[in-house]
Amino acid sequence: MKRFDLLHTPLSGRNLIEASAGTGKTFTIAGVYLRLVLEEELDVSRILVVTFTEAATKELKERVRKKLKEAESGFEAGASEDFLIAGLLQSSSDHHKARRLLASAVRSFDEAAIFTIHGFCQRMLQDNPFESGSLCDTELVTDQGKILTEIAQDYWRINCYGAPVERIAAADAARVSPESLLKLAQRVCSDPNATVIPDPPAETSEVEDWLLALKRGFCDYLRAELPKRKRLRNVRSFDDLLGDLRAALTRTGSTLPRLIRERYQAALIDEFQDTDPIQFAIFDAIYPVGCEIPFFLIGDPKQAIYSFRGADIFAYMGAAEATEERHTLLQNFRSEPGLIEAVNTLFASRDLPFLYPQIGFNKVEAAPKEASRLTEAGERKAPLKFWLAPRKDAGKPINKGDAWDQLPETVASEIARLLRGGAAGKLAIEELKKEGEDERWAQRAVQPRDIAVLVRANRQAKLMQRALTRRGIPSVLCSAGNLFESDEAAELLRLLSAVAQPGHESLLRGALATDLVGVSGAELALLMDDEKGWEEILEEFRGYHDTWNTGSCMSMALQFMEKRKVRERLLAEPMGERRLTNLLHAIETIHQAQVKERLGMEGVIAWLACRITEEPKKEEYEIRLETDEAAVQLVTIHKSKGLEYPIVFLPFCWAEFNGKDEGALFHDEDRKVVLDIGSQELEMNKALAAQEALAESLRLLYVALTRGKHRTYLIWGAFKDAGDSALHYLLHPDQTAAKGQVTLKDCEIRERLTSLAQSSSGAIELLDMPPADLEQYRARDERTPELTPVLFTGTITRDWRVASFTSLSSRQHHTAELPDRDEGSPVEEHSARDVEPSGIFAFPKGAKAGIFLHKIFEELDFTQAAARLEPLVDDQLDKHGFSADWSMAVREMVRNVLQAPLGSEGITLTQVGLERRLTELEFFFPLSLVTSDRLKEAAARFMARHDAADGTNFPVDVADLFSRLSFSPVKGMLLGFIDLVFEQGGRYYIVDWKSNHLGNAPQDYGQTALKRAMEENFYPLQYLLYTVALDNYLRLRIPDYDYDRHFGGVFYLFLRGVDGTGNGVFTDRPPKEFIAELAAVLLPPPTLPLRSPEGPEGAGKRPKRSADQQLSLDLF
Repeated sequence: MKRFDLLHTPLSGRNLIEASAGTGKTFTIAGVYLRLVLEEELDVSRILVVTFTEAATKELKERVRKKLKEAESGFEAGASEDFLIAGLLQSSSDHHKARRLLASAVRSFDEAAIFTIHGFCQRMLQDNPFESGSLCDTELVTDQGKILTEIAQDYWRINCYGAPVERIAAADAARVSPESLLKLAQRVCSDPNATVIPDPPAETSEVEDWLLALKRGFCDYLRAELPKRKRLRNVRSFDDLLGDLRAALTRTGSTLPRLIRERYQAALIDEFQDTDPIQFAIFDAIYPVGCEIPFFLIGDPKQAIYSFRGADIFAYMGAAEATEERHTLLQNFRSEPGLIEAVNTLFASRDLPFLYPQIGFNKVEAAPKEASRLTEAGERKAPLKFWLAPRKDAGKPINKGDAWDQLPETVASEIARLLRGGAAGKLAIEELKKEGEDERWAQRAVQPRDIAVLVRANRQAKLMQRALTRRGIPSVLCSAGNLFESDEAAELLRLLSAVAQPGHESLLRGALATDLVGVSGAELALLMDDEKGWEEILEEFRGYHDTWNTGSCMSMALQFMEKRKVRERLLAEPMGERRLTNLLHAIETIHQAQVKERLGMEGVIAWLACRITEEPKKEEYEIRLETDEAAVQLVTIHKSKGLEYPIVFLPFCWAEFNGKDEGALFHDEDRKVVLDIGSQELEMNKALAAQEALAESLRLLYVALTRGKHRTYLIWGAFKDAGDSALHYLLHPDQTAAKGQVTLKDCEIRERLTSLAQSSSGAIELLDMPPADLEQYRARDERTPELTPVLFTGTITRDWRVASFTSLSSRQHHTAELPDRDEGSPVEEHSARDVEPSGIFAFPKGAKAGIFLHKIFEELDFTQAAARLEPLVDDQLDKHGFSADWSMAVREMVRNVLQAPLGSEGITLTQVGLERRLTELEFFFPLSLVTSDRLKEAAARFMARHDAADGTNFPVDVADLFSRLSFSPVKGMLLGFIDLVFEQGGRYYIVDWKSNHLGNAPQDYGQTALKRAMEENFYPLQYLLYTVALDNYLRLRIPDYDYDRHFGGVFYLFLRGVDGTGNGVFTDRPPKEFIAELAAVLLPPPTLPLRSPEGPEGAGKRPKRSADQQLSLDLF
């Protein structure tokens, strides 16, 4: 393997660059990119750069752009301190041309082709639909868990329902369930080349054989069923992007590889150690061996630690072996020389430090010039400190429970000592500063932000945080778990359950017992005997209930936090900032779900309960950093990859977390993945799987040991089960563990570590693990300037808000507007009480029924009802929790509605295709200052000018309706949702579905009953607002729009009573002049429609509006 020469290595063919930790991998990628721009004269859109995460993509874009700009500045100045740019200046014969190329690259950098692997695959499939055979309208889903769960449950029903009781009992005893089957098969289902052994047994009379067949059969069933169901739903996952592109590239006679090569005339693949067979097959097909296009694979196999995400180190090995031009980076720019020497000593101390001969270890050297250093009392100390933990009892391992108790306290004590030393000026980080032509060392004290504790598991991070908190040391958990695993999420669920049912005393007592409410056990016991106090609590929670009911969960939660002083109480407790962050994060997340999914109280509670119980937890709900304050970083080793810290503690590297997965997942001689779930070679294959796990642990240990810049602390000792650890393998090459336990005596461990220290040229220091103490760290008080508040002299507008029909009609001034589902409608029956309900009249009432019925009409293609109605109704009944027995009644009702003649033209909805309708049309337009009096006056003015004699006849008493309006003055925006807008014969109609129950017979839905229901619920105001919105919508989109010619009217369909004879159908077409009158009140002047000139000459002519006169309207 050759040392990579960034200036002179030829830019052609396939090249592999192995970049050890800290050796400037990103710098090298940016340098190669710069050379491609200058030497190959490639446009930035022609250079493909692929990495594996969004964060890495963002960093690469920033670094490459910065390098191009630095080069542009260097060529303009004719000199640069950057060795690469200086070398290119020297080798370039035409600086003017180089400046032009660089200026073009910087200017057009937004077109740079820098992608994640999935982003690249998606782009190629979308841009080449014919060559790839990819459907253009396929939806990309980030989580296919729901489909997988459905498949597992279906398989369980098919194979286990009706099975003999003893077999089901055996499955239960073996903990076989749909969930366990899915967990087992998911380990290989994304890899089409993976094999599951053994084959299903031919005879399953024995229970053990039946269980094996059940597991083995599910693997085959999942592989066959998953693609079918995704095709049926027209969705694809991230794994499908990879698989589909590979299939398209490797298809016989495919032109796609050539097309991509022509588009991207150079390629750089970052983090290549995290590849897998499918990903490598994609790039191998595009840029095969022998292709002269510049193709660079950059990564470090020693840092391949993401097998749990599908990365396959064996795929990297195969790619490396197939590449002739192999290079390495050998200069470390991260760590100080002593720490580099210490790491070199450790990994060079045994043969095969990474277990596989294909992954070698090359010693790296320090950068020629130090940029920073750590001094203690003015001296440089050994940067790698081994702490040896002694056994309590000779010959017995150190108990893990004792380790979990002791190690965090000891580490926290040392961190406190370091920080006190920094505050006293004894421990300092010196950084090389340049001042003009001179350089000097600037000293600063070690601070909490300079220290990181790297852990294997999130629970270890939490143990560390508690220990640090006891000593007054600020710390921050960097992605230490999922929000819905927190105590705050569980307590919030109990609180919301009590608020939803404030009269439910057991739920209320459960909420009171939480830390959020702040009632102690003694206080709760006293409340049980205090009738007045209990009534006050009930009244308080009823108030929260009303706030939630009329507003939102977030407004209720903020009211609760204010009244109960939650913020003050939590911040006064240990880890209070962490707890408050979790609580606020949970409230925000719930609010987003409530708005996005339109959830009511019960829906919110069910959603939160599902998030708490679901496994695995979704990555999008990782907990947030609780503070931006300078604090000790508590990070998992996986998260720390790519980061660096001045001082690092590694207290738990002896603890392995291999899990207890069923079977054995390993690679065979052909480097293909094999899952053994019960073959005769299972024990041997488990040993192979354990060897692969050990190899990954060694790579994880390497990542941990290379994060430090100045000092690293590493703890070792005869801990329980540490004999199987990577540390044992590395430190004691000649020793074999006994059943996972360290067999060496403490003196023998000390002897080995002493030998290592002596061979490290002073870079390693062996110390006995010091005892813990509780001495506190107190940050130095830094004087802050006295601040004087600025006197506020402005005014705050109190009447600006987002209004809606609901807020204007119900006097609930802050009610959030959602699509109308009739949930606010009173249930009144005016029919005779002796009529027994049947059919659709007996269908349940309320918001849940309204949501269901609306969903039917939203999803149904009216022109294809004969074929699609029954499966749609059955599916929606199941989804909304209604019995399938209602199917016939609902279908009969839908047919009646679709076939009912509407209006004087006798339109039926069966004539309306999907292309001529808009469902759930959302409008959002500006409001001028609107008061109930202004609306009343507008109605009165219109009614005074018109009467029935001139053809103006309303089906409802508009004057009485508007006289009953009473709402606070409002200006801002008006938000609403129109159930359906459709076009027929060049005219546009509004339809609103109403599920109100007015009686148990069609005659209860006659015009008199409908008029009464419309007036009681203020529905005429609703459709007048809809008409104003639609009138302006059409005015902006239809040339020569005219209300009388283009607007057809409004239909309010009371679904239960529609029978084709006029029952259940309320019709109106508000006069054009009245809509103009209302628009003048509702809309600010810039958005008012411009009136056409009177008379024949001006008919149909309207002056063109400028952009600032356009109605501000969002429609979806």
